[in-house]
Amino acid sequence: MQDESVSLLELSKKYQDRYAQPIVGARVAGEICSLNRHIKSDEQVEFLDLTSAEGFQIYQRSLCFVMIKAARDLFPAAPMIIKYSLGEGIYCEWDLEQELTQTELSQLETRMRMIIEADIPFIDQVIDKEDAIEIFKAQNAQDKVFRLRYDPVQRIKVYSLAGYYDYFYGCLAPSTGFLGDFGLVLYPPGLLLYMPAVHGGRPEQPISYNKISAVLQEADNWGKYLGSLYIADLNSHVQDGSMHEILWLAEALHEKRIVQMAELISSQRDKLRLILIAGPTSSGKTTFAKRLMIHLRVNGLKPVAISLDDYFLPRELTPKNGEDDYDFESINALDLVLFNANLQSLLAGEKVQLPRYNFQTGKRETGNQVQVGLDQPVIIEGIHGLNEHLTASIERTKKFKIYISALARIGLDYHSTVSTTDTRMLRRIVRDNQFRNYRAEQTIQIWPSVRLGEQLNIFPFQEEADIVFNSALLYEWSVLRSVAEPLLKEIGSDSKAYAEAQRLLNLLSYFQPMDMELVPRNSILREFVGGSFL
Repeated sequence: MQDESVSLLELSKKYQDRYAQPIVGARVAGEICSLNRHIKSDEQVEFLDLTSAEGFQIYQRSLCFVMIKAARDLFPAAPMIIKYSLGEGIYCEWDLEQELTQTELSQLETRMRMIIEADIPFIDQVIDKEDAIEIFKAQNAQDKVFRLRYDPVQRIKVYSLAGYYDYFYGCLAPSTGFLGDFGLVLYPPGLLLYMPAVHGGRPEQPISYNKISAVLQEADNWGKYLGSLYIADLNSHVQDGSMHEILWLAEALHEKRIVQMAELISSQRDKLRLILIAGPTSSGKTTFAKRLMIHLRVNGLKPVAISLDDYFLPRELTPKNGEDDYDFESINALDLVLFNANLQSLLAGEKVQLPRYNFQTGKRETGNQVQVGLDQPVIIEGIHGLNEHLTASIERTKKFKIYISALARIGLDYHSTVSTTDTRMLRRIVRDNQFRNYRAEQTIQIWPSVRLGEQLNIFPFQEEADIVFNSALLYEWSVLRSVAEPLLKEIGSDSKAYAEAQRLLNLLSYFQPMDMELVPRNSILREFVGGSFL
C-alpha cells in the first residue's frame, strides 16, 4: 500500500552496508530529517552518513549535545558555551570558577563516553513556545528564554537527552549510540571538541590556530563590549533604535584595523615590497584591498596591484580534477615560472610587460607595461597568496601576508551559533545574484566544491599570515535578511538546494531586518549588496 508508514531508522539498517560510515540522517523531499521520522513507503529517500556535509553536521550537533549534558551532570551550575569552529574542531568554554584543568577535561570525556555507550535516545517534540520558555526557566537557561522572546514561530522543536532539554536549528542522530570517536583537548581558556575526519575514520588531531583563535576571541570580546553576542541582543538594538550605533562602531573598527595595517606596512617600507592578500570566498578581499591602498597612499606609498587571474596557464595546460573538469583553483593552474620571473624583474626596478588572460579564448594576451619604484609595493590578491610556493623566488622578509575572512561569532544562545561559513555563503548568494545574475539555487549547489577548494588551497596556510583581518560586521545579517530572503524563497522543494535554502531562511528569520541605506558606501558589505563607491 502506498500509504503504509515506514520508519527511516529501520529502513536505514537495510542500506547501511552501502555506506562507508554510519547513517545518521536522511533527506526526504528536499528536507533534512531525523531517522526517527516515519515516511510513506513510496517516498524517495537519500540517506546521510559522515561523508556528506549534512551528515557531518548532524553528528556534530549530536556530539555537542552529549558534551553539554555531560558538563551539566558534572557541574550543574557551570554552563558549557559553544563558541566557534576551529579547523575540524569546535572551541568551547566551560564557565567554571577557575581555569579548566586536565583533570576536569578527563572527567568530561569519561562522562561523555558513558553517555554514548548507554545509547540514550535523543527525543524530539514540537511544543508551544510558552511551554518551552517554562522548561528553560526551570533549567535556569536564561539565554534560551531571552532568545525565545524574538522567535518568530509559536511552536518550536526541542530535544531532550535523559531529561535535559535543549534547542538546535537542525536535527540530531536517533540516539547517543550513533556517535563514535571524538576527542577533547585543552585550548586555554577553553577546550576543543574535535570530530572524526570529514570522510570518517579517526578524529582529526587539532593543529595550532593561534592567529585565527586570537581574532575570534577579539571579536567575542568586542561583541561583549557592545552587548551584541547573541541574536536577541542585536534584535533588541534594532527595536530600541540603537542599532545604528552598533553599525557605526563596527565600521569604525574596520577602519581602525586597516589604518593600523597600513601604518605597520609603511613603517617597514624599506624592506616590504610585496603585499599578499588571501582569504576564502566572499571575505571582502576586493574592497579591503582598495581601502588598504588608499591608506597606504596616505602614508606616502604608491602601491601597484597585479591580478593573479592574468597568470592562468593556457586552457589546454590547465590541470583537471577527479571529475575531469578544469581545476582553476589549483595553484598549478597558474604559470608560476612566468609570475615569479615578472616579480623578480619588477622588484629589481625593470620594466615588465604583464600578461592579460582572455577567459573566453583560454589564452594569454599582451597586457600593460609596468615599472615600480622603491615607494611602490606590489599588491597581489588571490586565494594562493599565503602559499609560499606562489612567490618562491622572493625572500620571505620582503613579503607581508594578510589573511582576510568573516570571523564574527553570533550566537542564538549558549549552544547554537551562526557559523562564519554561513555568513560567507549568504554574502555570496546576494553578490552572485546582484552582479553575476546567478540564482541562489546555483550558488548553493556549487558551494560544496567552493568549500573543498578552500580546504585544499586556503585554510592550510592561514596561520602563515603576518596579520589577520576580520571582515565580519556584527549588524550584517540584519541587513542581508531583506536582500537574501526573496532569493532563497525562489528555490522549490524539488531542488537539491531546498533543504539548505530552508535552513538559511530559518536562520534569517531570527534577525530583525535593518535598512540597507544605513550601510556606508565604502563598507565591505557593499561589495555584496551593491552601492559601493570603491
